[in-house]
Amino acid sequence: MAVIRELDPDDIAAGEQLSAEAFGRAPNPAASAAPGARYLGAFIDGQLAAKVTIRSYDSHFHGTLVPTGGIGSVTVAAEHRGRGLIRDLMPAALELAAGDGAVVSGLFPTATGIYRGFGYESITDEYEAIVATSDLAATTGPAGPGTAELGGDRVRVRRASVDDAERVRCCYDQWGRQQNGPLSRRGVSFPANDAELFAGVSSIFLAEVDGEVVGYCSWRRGTGFGAGAELEVLDLIGQSAEATVALARTIGSFATVADRTRIRSSGPEPTGWFRRDGRTERIQTSSYQLGILDPAAALGLLPPCPATADFTFSVRGRHGLPSVPGRYAVSAGADGVQAERTGAAPGDGDPSFTPGGLAVWWSGAAGVVELRSAGLLQGPTDHDAALEAMVPRRPVRILDHF
Repeated sequence: MAVIRELDPDDIAAGEQLSAEAFGRAPNPAASAAPGARYLGAFIDGQLAAKVTIRSYDSHFHGTLVPTGGIGSVTVAAEHRGRGLIRDLMPAALELAAGDGAVVSGLFPTATGIYRGFGYESITDEYEAIVATSDLAATTGPAGPGTAELGGDRVRVRRASVDDAERVRCCYDQWGRQQNGPLSRRGVSFPANDAELFAGVSSIFLAEVDGEVVGYCSWRRGTGFGAGAELEVLDLIGQSAEATVALARTIGSFATVADRTRIRSSGPEPTGWFRRDGRTERIQTSSYQLGILDPAAALGLLPPCPATADFTFSVRGRHGLPSVPGRYAVSAGADGVQAERTGAAPGDGDPSFTPGGLAVWWSGAAGVVELRSAGLLQGPTDHDAALEAMVPRRPVRILDHF
Protein backbone atom coordinates (compact mmCIF):
# COMPACT_ATOMS: atom_id res chain seq x y z
CA MET A 1 0.00 0.00 0.00
CA ALA A 2 1.29 3.45 -0.92
CA VAL A 3 2.24 5.96 1.75
CA ILE A 4 1.16 9.51 0.87
CA ARG A 5 3.28 12.31 2.33
CA GLU A 6 4.89 15.60 1.43
CA LEU A 7 8.33 15.42 -0.13
CA ASP A 8 11.24 16.62 1.99
CA PRO A 9 14.48 18.10 0.60
CA ASP A 10 16.05 14.64 0.32
CA ASP A 11 13.23 13.57 -2.05
CA ILE A 12 13.64 16.41 -4.57
CA ALA A 13 16.20 14.57 -6.73
CA ALA A 14 13.92 11.52 -7.04
CA GLY A 15 11.00 13.81 -7.93
CA GLU A 16 13.10 15.53 -10.57
CA GLN A 17 13.98 12.16 -12.09
CA LEU A 18 10.28 11.24 -12.38
CA SER A 19 9.49 14.58 -14.04
CA ALA A 20 12.37 14.22 -16.49
CA GLU A 21 11.18 10.75 -17.55
CA ALA A 22 7.55 11.85 -17.88
CA PHE A 23 8.13 15.07 -19.82
CA GLY A 24 11.08 14.05 -21.96
CA ARG A 25 13.96 16.20 -20.74
CA ALA A 26 17.26 15.77 -18.96
CA PRO A 27 17.14 15.79 -15.16
CA ASN A 28 18.35 18.96 -13.51
CA PRO A 29 20.98 17.95 -10.93
CA ALA A 30 20.60 21.34 -9.23
CA ALA A 31 16.81 21.07 -8.86
CA SER A 32 15.40 22.55 -5.67
CA ALA A 33 11.97 23.35 -4.30
CA ALA A 34 10.30 26.18 -6.22
CA PRO A 35 8.96 29.21 -4.32
CA GLY A 36 5.29 28.79 -3.45
CA ALA A 37 5.33 25.05 -4.21
CA ARG A 38 4.43 22.01 -2.13
CA TYR A 39 5.22 18.50 -3.34
CA LEU A 40 3.18 15.43 -2.49
CA GLY A 41 4.39 11.92 -3.16
CA ALA A 42 3.19 8.34 -3.10
CA PHE A 43 5.89 6.03 -1.72
CA ILE A 44 6.01 2.27 -2.20
CA ASP A 45 8.58 0.32 -0.19
CA GLY A 46 10.24 3.62 0.66
CA GLN A 47 10.68 4.65 -2.98
CA LEU A 48 8.96 7.58 -4.65
CA ALA A 49 6.44 6.06 -7.07
CA ALA A 50 4.33 9.10 -8.01
CA LYS A 51 4.18 12.80 -7.26
CA VAL A 52 2.19 15.98 -7.75
CA THR A 53 3.14 19.63 -7.33
CA ILE A 54 0.77 22.18 -5.78
CA ARG A 55 1.60 25.82 -6.60
CA SER A 56 0.24 28.86 -4.76
CA TYR A 57 -1.31 31.32 -7.24
CA ASP A 58 -3.98 33.97 -7.52
CA SER A 59 -6.22 34.04 -10.59
CA HIS A 60 -8.24 36.88 -12.07
CA PHE A 61 -11.96 36.05 -12.06
CA HIS A 62 -14.87 38.48 -12.08
CA GLY A 63 -12.64 41.48 -11.48
CA THR A 64 -11.04 40.13 -8.30
CA LEU A 65 -8.14 37.88 -7.35
CA VAL A 66 -9.09 34.35 -6.37
CA PRO A 67 -6.67 32.09 -4.39
CA THR A 68 -5.79 29.22 -6.70
CA GLY A 69 -4.08 25.89 -6.18
CA GLY A 70 -2.14 25.12 -9.35
CA ILE A 71 -1.70 21.38 -9.92
CA GLY A 72 1.28 20.38 -12.06
CA SER A 73 3.99 17.81 -12.70
CA VAL A 74 1.65 14.88 -12.03
CA THR A 75 3.88 11.88 -12.72
CA VAL A 76 3.91 8.15 -11.99
CA ALA A 77 6.95 5.93 -12.35
CA ALA A 78 6.52 3.59 -15.30
CA GLU A 79 6.73 0.44 -13.19
CA HIS A 80 3.93 1.65 -10.91
CA ARG A 81 1.41 2.85 -13.49
CA GLY A 82 -2.03 1.32 -13.41
CA ARG A 83 -2.07 0.95 -9.62
CA GLY A 84 -4.39 3.89 -8.95
CA LEU A 85 -1.75 6.13 -7.38
CA ILE A 86 -3.28 9.28 -8.92
CA ARG A 87 -6.58 8.37 -7.22
CA ASP A 88 -4.71 8.45 -3.93
CA LEU A 89 -2.62 11.55 -4.62
CA MET A 90 -5.15 13.99 -6.07
CA PRO A 91 -7.59 14.13 -3.11
CA ALA A 92 -4.65 14.66 -0.77
CA ALA A 93 -3.31 17.41 -3.04
CA LEU A 94 -6.68 19.15 -3.10
CA GLU A 95 -6.91 18.95 0.66
CA LEU A 96 -3.51 20.64 0.91
CA ALA A 97 -4.54 23.37 -1.54
CA ALA A 98 -7.85 24.00 0.22
CA GLY A 99 -6.10 24.02 3.59
CA ASP A 100 -3.81 26.76 2.25
CA GLY A 101 -6.87 28.84 1.35
CA ALA A 102 -7.35 28.01 -2.32
CA VAL A 103 -10.93 28.56 -3.51
CA VAL A 104 -10.34 27.07 -6.95
CA SER A 105 -7.74 24.85 -8.58
CA GLY A 106 -6.37 24.81 -12.11
CA LEU A 107 -4.30 22.41 -14.16
CA PHE A 108 -3.11 21.63 -17.68
CA PRO A 109 -3.98 17.94 -18.21
CA THR A 110 -2.21 15.55 -20.55
CA ALA A 111 -5.64 13.91 -20.97
CA THR A 112 -8.77 15.83 -19.98
CA GLY A 113 -10.79 12.81 -18.86
CA ILE A 114 -8.37 11.85 -16.09
CA TYR A 115 -9.25 14.81 -13.87
CA ARG A 116 -13.01 15.05 -14.35
CA GLY A 117 -13.50 12.58 -11.52
CA PHE A 118 -11.74 15.04 -9.22
CA GLY A 119 -14.06 17.94 -10.15
CA TYR A 120 -12.21 19.55 -13.06
CA GLU A 121 -13.51 20.60 -16.46
CA SER A 122 -11.98 22.50 -19.40
CA ILE A 123 -12.70 26.23 -19.48
CA THR A 124 -10.20 27.48 -22.10
CA ASP A 125 -6.91 26.58 -23.73
CA GLU A 126 -3.43 27.96 -24.21
CA TYR A 127 -1.77 27.62 -27.60
CA GLU A 128 0.85 29.00 -29.95
CA ALA A 129 -0.43 30.76 -33.06
CA ILE A 130 1.88 30.74 -36.08
CA VAL A 131 1.29 33.71 -38.37
CA ALA A 132 3.18 35.21 -41.27
CA THR A 133 5.37 38.04 -40.00
CA SER A 134 4.57 39.97 -43.18
CA ASP A 135 0.87 39.76 -42.26
CA LEU A 136 1.69 41.50 -38.97
CA ALA A 137 3.59 44.17 -40.89
CA ALA A 138 0.54 44.82 -43.07
CA THR A 139 -1.89 44.99 -40.15
CA THR A 140 -4.86 47.18 -40.98
CA GLY A 141 -7.14 49.09 -38.70
CA PRO A 142 -6.77 52.46 -37.04
CA ALA A 143 -2.95 52.31 -36.80
CA GLY A 144 -0.38 53.91 -39.03
CA PRO A 145 3.17 52.53 -39.53
CA GLY A 146 4.72 52.29 -36.06
CA THR A 147 2.22 54.68 -34.49
CA ALA A 148 -1.54 54.85 -34.19
CA GLU A 149 -4.20 57.43 -33.53
CA LEU A 150 -5.87 57.00 -30.14
CA GLY A 151 -8.33 59.59 -28.94
CA GLY A 152 -6.46 62.35 -30.77
CA ASP A 153 -3.10 61.28 -29.33
CA ARG A 154 -0.53 59.01 -30.88
CA VAL A 155 0.62 55.58 -29.77
CA ARG A 156 4.39 55.45 -29.56
CA VAL A 157 6.26 52.15 -29.42
CA ARG A 158 9.58 52.06 -27.60
CA ARG A 159 11.89 49.47 -26.11
CA ALA A 160 11.47 48.94 -22.37
CA SER A 161 14.25 48.98 -19.82
CA VAL A 162 14.44 47.36 -16.41
CA ASP A 163 13.19 50.65 -14.99
CA ASP A 164 9.87 49.95 -16.78
CA ALA A 165 9.29 46.58 -15.07
CA GLU A 166 6.55 47.81 -12.74
CA ARG A 167 4.79 49.55 -15.63
CA VAL A 168 4.75 46.25 -17.55
CA ARG A 169 3.32 44.46 -14.51
CA CYS A 170 0.62 47.10 -14.06
CA CYS A 171 -0.37 46.84 -17.73
CA TYR A 172 -0.73 43.07 -17.36
CA ASP A 173 -2.72 43.56 -14.13
CA GLN A 174 -5.17 45.86 -15.89
CA TRP A 175 -5.59 43.39 -18.75
CA GLY A 176 -6.02 40.49 -16.30
CA ARG A 177 -8.81 42.25 -14.40
CA GLN A 178 -10.83 42.33 -17.61
CA GLN A 179 -10.56 38.55 -18.14
CA ASN A 180 -11.51 35.38 -16.30
CA GLY A 181 -8.71 32.92 -15.72
CA PRO A 182 -5.29 34.60 -16.07
CA LEU A 183 -2.87 34.14 -13.22
CA SER A 184 -1.76 37.19 -11.33
CA ARG A 185 1.95 37.56 -11.88
CA ARG A 186 2.53 38.82 -8.38
CA GLY A 187 3.09 36.78 -5.27
CA VAL A 188 5.39 34.04 -4.12
CA SER A 189 5.23 31.95 -7.32
CA PHE A 190 6.35 34.78 -9.63
CA PRO A 191 9.66 36.68 -9.60
CA ALA A 192 9.61 40.04 -7.84
CA ASN A 193 13.08 40.90 -9.14
CA ASP A 194 12.76 43.37 -12.02
CA ALA A 195 15.72 41.92 -13.89
CA GLU A 196 14.08 38.48 -13.87
CA LEU A 197 11.12 39.90 -15.81
CA PHE A 198 13.49 40.53 -18.72
CA ALA A 199 15.34 37.22 -18.42
CA GLY A 200 14.77 34.89 -21.33
CA VAL A 201 13.39 37.52 -23.72
CA SER A 202 15.15 39.56 -26.39
CA SER A 203 13.25 42.65 -25.33
CA ILE A 204 9.89 44.12 -24.35
CA PHE A 205 8.21 46.75 -26.52
CA LEU A 206 5.96 49.27 -24.79
CA ALA A 207 3.05 51.03 -26.46
CA GLU A 208 2.47 54.45 -24.89
CA VAL A 209 0.16 57.42 -25.18
CA ASP A 210 1.55 60.59 -23.60
CA GLY A 211 3.89 58.47 -21.49
CA GLU A 212 1.15 56.12 -20.25
CA VAL A 213 1.63 52.44 -21.06
CA VAL A 214 -1.36 51.12 -23.06
CA GLY A 215 0.17 47.80 -24.12
CA TYR A 216 3.34 45.77 -24.33
CA CYS A 217 4.90 42.88 -26.24
CA SER A 218 7.59 40.57 -24.86
CA TRP A 219 9.43 38.60 -27.54
CA ARG A 220 12.40 36.42 -28.46
CA ARG A 221 14.26 36.79 -31.74
CA GLY A 222 15.35 33.19 -32.23
CA THR A 223 18.25 32.17 -34.45
CA GLY A 224 18.93 32.46 -38.17
CA PHE A 225 17.21 34.55 -40.79
CA GLY A 226 15.14 34.11 -43.93
CA ALA A 227 12.95 31.13 -44.73
CA GLY A 228 12.13 29.13 -41.62
CA ALA A 229 13.36 31.74 -39.15
CA GLU A 230 10.88 32.59 -36.42
CA LEU A 231 10.14 35.20 -33.80
CA GLU A 232 8.41 34.14 -30.62
CA VAL A 233 5.95 36.49 -28.89
CA LEU A 234 5.35 35.55 -25.26
CA ASP A 235 2.84 38.30 -24.45
CA LEU A 236 1.02 40.69 -26.74
CA ILE A 237 -1.20 42.78 -24.49
CA GLY A 238 -3.06 45.76 -25.87
CA GLN A 239 -5.56 47.84 -23.94
CA SER A 240 -7.01 49.14 -27.21
CA ALA A 241 -7.15 48.18 -30.87
CA GLU A 242 -4.67 50.92 -31.65
CA ALA A 243 -2.13 49.64 -29.14
CA THR A 244 -2.44 46.06 -30.41
CA VAL A 245 -1.98 47.15 -34.03
CA ALA A 246 1.02 49.33 -33.23
CA LEU A 247 2.75 46.46 -31.43
CA ALA A 248 1.87 43.97 -34.18
CA ARG A 249 3.36 46.25 -36.83
CA THR A 250 6.53 46.66 -34.80
CA ILE A 251 6.97 42.88 -34.63
CA GLY A 252 6.04 42.74 -38.32
CA SER A 253 9.03 44.93 -39.17
CA PHE A 254 11.14 41.75 -38.81
CA ALA A 255 9.42 40.23 -41.88
CA THR A 256 12.53 40.46 -44.07
CA VAL A 257 14.58 38.33 -41.67
CA ALA A 258 12.00 36.05 -40.02
CA ASP A 259 9.07 34.87 -42.12
CA ARG A 260 7.04 33.37 -39.26
CA THR A 261 6.01 34.56 -35.81
CA ARG A 262 4.76 32.39 -32.95
CA ILE A 263 2.34 34.17 -30.64
CA ARG A 264 1.47 32.60 -27.31
CA SER A 265 -2.24 33.10 -26.86
CA SER A 266 -5.49 31.96 -25.29
CA GLY A 267 -8.94 32.58 -26.68
CA PRO A 268 -9.00 34.61 -29.92
CA GLU A 269 -5.49 35.41 -31.16
CA PRO A 270 -5.12 39.18 -30.50
CA THR A 271 -3.88 40.26 -33.94
CA GLY A 272 -6.42 38.17 -35.87
CA TRP A 273 -8.97 41.01 -35.89
CA PHE A 274 -6.55 43.25 -37.81
CA ARG A 275 -4.44 41.11 -40.14
CA ARG A 276 -5.28 41.18 -43.86
CA ASP A 277 -4.47 37.55 -44.62
CA GLY A 278 -5.74 36.36 -41.25
CA ARG A 279 -4.53 32.77 -41.57
CA THR A 280 -3.42 31.23 -38.28
CA GLU A 281 -1.97 27.81 -37.52
CA ARG A 282 -2.51 26.64 -33.96
CA ILE A 283 0.08 24.34 -32.45
CA GLN A 284 0.88 22.98 -29.00
CA THR A 285 -2.65 23.52 -27.76
CA SER A 286 -3.07 22.78 -24.05
CA SER A 287 -6.47 22.56 -22.40
CA TYR A 288 -6.83 24.39 -19.10
CA GLN A 289 -9.14 22.82 -16.54
CA LEU A 290 -10.67 24.40 -13.45
CA GLY A 291 -12.09 22.84 -10.31
CA ILE A 292 -14.01 24.54 -7.50
CA LEU A 293 -12.69 23.70 -4.02
CA ASP A 294 -15.07 25.89 -2.00
CA PRO A 295 -18.34 26.56 -3.86
CA ALA A 296 -19.81 28.88 -1.22
CA ALA A 297 -16.69 31.06 -1.19
CA ALA A 298 -16.47 31.02 -5.00
CA LEU A 299 -20.07 32.16 -5.38
CA GLY A 300 -19.45 34.88 -2.82
CA LEU A 301 -16.84 36.35 -5.18
CA LEU A 302 -19.36 36.85 -8.00
CA PRO A 303 -20.24 40.49 -8.73
CA PRO A 304 -23.58 42.13 -7.86
CA CYS A 305 -26.39 40.49 -9.81
CA PRO A 306 -28.91 42.47 -11.89
CA ALA A 307 -31.56 39.87 -11.00
CA THR A 308 -32.83 39.13 -7.50
CA ALA A 309 -33.19 35.45 -6.71
CA ASP A 310 -33.20 33.06 -3.76
CA PHE A 311 -33.02 29.36 -4.57
CA THR A 312 -31.15 26.13 -3.97
CA PHE A 313 -29.01 24.08 -6.34
CA SER A 314 -27.05 20.87 -5.95
CA VAL A 315 -23.67 19.58 -6.98
CA ARG A 316 -23.80 15.88 -7.87
CA GLY A 317 -20.99 13.55 -8.84
CA ARG A 318 -17.43 12.64 -7.98
CA HIS A 319 -15.00 15.23 -6.66
CA GLY A 320 -11.61 14.99 -5.01
CA LEU A 321 -13.03 16.76 -1.96
CA PRO A 322 -16.08 15.22 -0.25
CA SER A 323 -17.00 18.68 1.04
CA VAL A 324 -17.97 19.90 -2.46
CA PRO A 325 -20.94 17.74 -3.57
CA GLY A 326 -24.15 18.61 -1.77
CA ARG A 327 -26.93 21.20 -1.62
CA TYR A 328 -26.38 24.97 -1.63
CA ALA A 329 -28.70 27.84 -0.78
CA VAL A 330 -28.07 30.95 -2.86
CA SER A 331 -29.19 34.55 -2.52
CA ALA A 332 -28.31 36.88 -5.41
CA GLY A 333 -29.02 40.56 -5.88
CA ALA A 334 -27.62 44.07 -6.04
CA ASP A 335 -25.53 43.49 -2.91
CA GLY A 336 -23.79 40.50 -4.45
CA VAL A 337 -24.15 36.75 -4.07
CA GLN A 338 -24.21 34.76 -0.84
CA ALA A 339 -24.16 30.98 -0.73
CA GLU A 340 -24.15 28.34 1.97
CA ARG A 341 -23.79 24.57 1.85
CA THR A 342 -26.88 23.27 3.63
CA GLY A 343 -26.22 19.55 3.43
CA ALA A 344 -24.08 16.79 1.98
CA ALA A 345 -27.02 15.19 0.18
CA PRO A 346 -28.16 16.78 -3.10
CA GLY A 347 -31.72 18.07 -3.01
CA ASP A 348 -34.54 16.50 -4.96
CA GLY A 349 -36.01 18.89 -7.49
CA ASP A 350 -32.95 21.17 -7.54
CA PRO A 351 -31.08 22.28 -10.64
CA SER A 352 -27.95 20.13 -10.38
CA PHE A 353 -24.44 20.78 -11.64
CA THR A 354 -21.76 18.20 -12.09
CA PRO A 355 -18.64 19.38 -10.22
CA GLY A 356 -17.01 20.24 -13.54
CA GLY A 357 -20.19 21.91 -14.74
CA LEU A 358 -20.12 24.16 -11.68
CA ALA A 359 -16.56 25.22 -12.60
CA VAL A 360 -17.50 25.95 -16.21
CA TRP A 361 -20.55 27.99 -15.18
CA TRP A 362 -18.75 29.94 -12.45
CA SER A 363 -15.82 30.76 -14.74
CA GLY A 364 -18.13 32.18 -17.41
CA ALA A 365 -16.76 29.75 -20.00
CA ALA A 366 -20.25 28.60 -21.06
CA GLY A 367 -23.84 29.63 -20.46
CA VAL A 368 -26.75 27.66 -19.11
CA VAL A 369 -27.95 26.49 -22.53
CA GLU A 370 -24.51 25.06 -23.38
CA LEU A 371 -24.18 23.43 -19.97
CA ARG A 372 -27.55 21.72 -20.30
CA SER A 373 -26.76 20.48 -23.80
CA ALA A 374 -23.53 18.93 -22.47
CA GLY A 375 -25.26 17.34 -19.45
CA LEU A 376 -23.22 19.48 -17.04
CA LEU A 377 -26.42 21.04 -15.66
CA GLN A 378 -29.66 19.11 -15.25
CA GLY A 379 -33.01 19.40 -13.50
CA PRO A 380 -35.63 22.16 -13.31
CA THR A 381 -35.14 25.26 -15.46
CA ASP A 382 -37.03 27.70 -13.20
CA HIS A 383 -33.84 29.47 -12.10
CA ASP A 384 -31.92 29.34 -15.37
CA ALA A 385 -32.38 33.07 -15.97
CA ALA A 386 -30.93 33.84 -12.53
CA LEU A 387 -28.00 31.46 -13.09
CA GLU A 388 -27.31 33.20 -16.39
CA ALA A 389 -27.48 36.67 -14.83
CA MET A 390 -25.20 35.78 -11.91
CA VAL A 391 -22.13 35.20 -14.11
CA PRO A 392 -21.34 38.08 -16.51
CA ARG A 393 -19.43 36.94 -19.58
CA ARG A 394 -15.78 37.90 -19.87
CA PRO A 395 -13.05 36.45 -22.09
CA VAL A 396 -11.69 33.28 -20.49
CA ARG A 397 -7.93 33.10 -20.96
CA ILE A 398 -4.74 31.72 -19.43
CA LEU A 399 -1.20 32.65 -20.56
CA ASP A 400 1.03 30.96 -17.98
CA HIS A 401 1.62 27.23 -18.27
CA PHE A 402 2.51 25.44 -15.04
